[in-house]
Amino acid sequence: YVYAGFFGNVSPNVAPLLFVQLVAATVIIMLLDETVQKWGLGSGISLFIAAGVASQIFNDLFSPFVLQDGFYHGVILAIGQAIAEGKPLSDVFIRQVGGRGDILGLISTVAIIALLLYAEGVRVEIPVSHARFAGYRGTYPVKLLYVSNVPVILASTVFTNNYYLSSIVWSRFNPDNSNQILNLLGTFRIDETHRTPVPTGGLAYYVIGPNSFTDAVADPVRAAVFAVLMVGFCVLLGKFWISVAGLAPERIADQLISAGMQVPGFRRAPEIVASIIRRYIDVVTIIGSVIVGLLASVAGYVNAFGTGTGLLLMIGILYQYYTLLLRERIVEMYPAISRVLGEA
Repeated sequence: YVYAGFFGNVSPNVAPLLFVQLVAATVIIMLLDETVQKWGLGSGISLFIAAGVASQIFNDLFSPFVLQDGFYHGVILAIGQAIAEGKPLSDVFIRQVGGRGDILGLISTVAIIALLLYAEGVRVEIPVSHARFAGYRGTYPVKLLYVSNVPVILASTVFTNNYYLSSIVWSRFNPDNSNQILNLLGTFRIDETHRTPVPTGGLAYYVIGPNSFTDAVADPVRAAVFAVLMVGFCVLLGKFWISVAGLAPERIADQLISAGMQVPGFRRAPEIVASIIRRYIDVVTIIGSVIVGLLASVAGYVNAFGTGTGLLLMIGILYQYYTLLLRERIVEMYPAISRVLGEA
């Protein structure tokens, strides 16, 4: 951050202080994460991410600061202000300043959250039975969002690292955008308000999508390219993730067989069970990756609060906490089921 110029042109005396501050903040977050993992539930990092996104949403809903258009930043307060002053609500439907504190953002945020909650509940249930106890039957659920929000996290990391690398190269070797080869990596200009580099061309321009409806309409090519890149990388990284995270059909088949389960009507062999599960996992991996990729990219075009990636992370984290609490309750009531969950 400091070397790439994201804090502006800082003096040699201030740069070390900024670096120390960032390192100290990172250490504090790591300590808090370990504290939550040891004494609480889930991951501290996940909890911090969800809280950060929730604070952004709360700010876009209720922030009392007045922006350049004369309305409050928070959309709820802005709507009340428009009604009280006799102004049309169209003035706060799509706002040109202040980011996402408008009615369009409120509608899109509610719609995206509802869609994510619905998608979290969509699943294919594969029938299974116990090999030794014929009367014990159940299902193995394969969620539509099988890879959850991991592809978006990985894709965003790739894009962000490219953006940081491009800005570093630009600030050190191509500040006047005169090198045609380095321009392919990214061209920038300095934001006069925040004194930070803003991409204007090259690869860096297209891996950072428009962050508002106005920007997307002004440059639809950039919006389309970013959406295609996000979806494409999500699909590729989703396939990669299931192979390295123990979510591949072969690994799931081994877990079921080791727990004494089998698919009724089929031979109890790992390759047979894996071939059955693969029919569903391969499909839901691609479909789920496309869904989260589209939501992460398009949400920014419709002024969604907390950004599309933020909403995906928040809903995914909160749903994980819900399932974690539910599983803790089930294991407490039925200790024998811990073998199936791999906790014995």
